[in-house]
Amino acid sequence: MTSIASDNVDRQSCADALDALLRLEGNSRRRNEALRDMDRAIARQRTVITTLAALIIPLVIWAFFAVAEAGATHASSFGSGFHDTMMRAFSLIAVTVFIFLIGFFGLGRLWRSRVMAGLRGLAEQSARKRYFQERDRVDDSTRAILSEPVFIAGLIPEEFLSVQMVTLLLRYFDSGQATFMDAAVYMLKAELQHNKHYGGFGVTATIVDKERELLASDAAARVVEMRARVGDVAGVDNDALRGAS
Repeated sequence: MTSIASDNVDRQSCADALDALLRLEGNSRRRNEALRDMDRAIARQRTVITTLAALIIPLVIWAFFAVAEAGATHASSFGSGFHDTMMRAFSLIAVTVFIFLIGFFGLGRLWRSRVMAGLRGLAEQSARKRYFQERDRVDDSTRAILSEPVFIAGLIPEEFLSVQMVTLLLRYFDSGQATFMDAAVYMLKAELQHNKHYGGFGVTATIVDKERELLASDAAARVVEMRARVGDVAGVDNDALRGAS
């Protein structure tokens, strides 16, 4: 019976389907990781820009202070002048730290507004470009996988096109309980019906359904991409991209 199972065309279809499904899941992880990489890169860019911008006023204040204190120190004795300078410096530290924090958090809140749209578009452009390039590579790979014979022939029912379900089908072939697909599917349906562990089966979409939906949404994703490229990103956030991932 084992030799029959190993040579069985239907069993090979299950093995091919399992391999393809694992590659689809790998592509899904790649897409999600690319989106997370973009989020992290944009967050770093935002932090750097807001930090540098918030430092402008404190640095200007310190520059004036240094110039003023240089003249005042020459005009007074070293001991008393140094003491007064240190006192003013400590006071100025508190003031400039307060100004910096107001600027940093204020700019952070303004980052998503239309006021910052131009700067935000420039800052996010390179990160978005890398994401779109990786997404396109993943989509090309996914299209190739979904066009493989195992998904075109329809030998395995659509609702069973998941790693978990195909693994169960393979178990029937390898144990000798089934030697053709109809028998394996019948056994699987019976097991699903009588095993509470699979109570949620059929409620959620399979990885194949999800990847097909993602590919179908490419047109909308391209619109988001074009808007990002021209800098019209005030109404575009990463949730628009994540919704397709």
